[in-house]
Amino acid sequence: MSDILEKEWKQTLTFIVEELDNQQFKKLLELLSKIPKGQKTAKIRENMPRIIIEHYGLEDSVSAIVDAMEKIPRRDNKIQDPLKTFEEKLKAKEEKNTGSRSVMAKEILAGQPATSKSICDLVAAHEVVATATIRGRIMDKSKLQTYKTQKKDFFFLLVTDETASIKMMVYGKPRYQKLQKGKHYLFRKLIRDKNLFKVTLQTIVAELGAFDIPKEVEEKAKRLSSHGPDVSIEEVKKWDSEILPVSVEGTITKVCPSELMVKGNNAKRRTKKQHFHIKDNTDSIEVVMWGKNVKKCENLAVGDVVKLKNMNIKNLESVTLQSTDITNIEQVRKFTIHNHQLKIVAVTKCQKMQTDLEVILDQRFYTMVVKNKLLAEAYSLSLGEKFRSHLVKALPLMGEAQIEGNEIKAIQNIEARI
Repeated sequence: MSDILEKEWKQTLTFIVEELDNQQFKKLLELLSKIPKGQKTAKIRENMPRIIIEHYGLEDSVSAIVDAMEKIPRRDNKIQDPLKTFEEKLKAKEEKNTGSRSVMAKEILAGQPATSKSICDLVAAHEVVATATIRGRIMDKSKLQTYKTQKKDFFFLLVTDETASIKMMVYGKPRYQKLQKGKHYLFRKLIRDKNLFKVTLQTIVAELGAFDIPKEVEEKAKRLSSHGPDVSIEEVKKWDSEILPVSVEGTITKVCPSELMVKGNNAKRRTKKQHFHIKDNTDSIEVVMWGKNVKKCENLAVGDVVKLKNMNIKNLESVTLQSTDITNIEQVRKFTIHNHQLKIVAVTKCQKMQTDLEVILDQRFYTMVVKNKLLAEAYSLSLGEKFRSHLVKALPLMGEAQIEGNEIKAIQNIEARI
């Protein structure tokens, strides 16, 4: 890139950094993982554009800032307009150099194997090196999608080489038209966001001749193509509804009882419904399971870490994840708490054998289930028809409980021990 573009980018970057408030600037520093911690202080804000370019290089710093502005988030025109202006200049220069890049791509494959990675190695690496190059066949391609909050097109690819497969998120309508299912391509300068690899404006993509893929790797890729891409909750909330199914991992924060819902206008046709809430390190969201999928929720509990595969995004009054015919729930980790103090503040539902309670634990609300017998013994309540009214009248109640998931296995009255 020319010295003129370098100077323009530094000016643009300086403007962006100055526009961020203290909290946003702190988040930016957290996202820029290549910069040493010793250089990440609020006192050197004015030097940060130079530091960013020194550690990322010109083109990679553009990609890093574009991605950071999505995550902070700063999607307003004041930030996005100068970014887009510079991206267009960068794109124009890339198109001018397309011929030389194609030659360079061939040289990388033929004469520089040290910078060429297999997909298996790429997935195993903690971060993507800017010069690392992979090749692969496009096994599957999604429909073109658009962010709700801005006019930005994207789509997903499933790419496979001789070792493994990865899912890529690709930005831009022109690439949607150019990248074809079944053809082979080289990719360089990818961005990695957890398990999702992103093809941005700065990513170099070149078409290759065909190569063979082992049958077992190809079969595994076909199975993988039936699963939606792994995305964060923050990304889910950006996208329009009715896109392809997605897969999301998160911690359950609330589980609600299942219920029967009328299906359509026919009061006799009913279907089961259950909803719960999950969170990850980006946001939280409500999950709604329908019909046969409700059975898959039987062992779910607050605190469990789950991976929801093939969920639809619905945007009505709020954004939710809705089950599909191919939804699956994978339990990543079961959560267990022992001997925690809690406060029982309300009764959600009281049945003959057990009661659903709203409790405060570690300054947060949870819905928990407990056997009536345990409550009666701990708080000297009489079982029977008036159990609910006696319980409500005694609220709030303090207790020390042994909890597994969202079920109270044992409870003691703290006040009674004092």
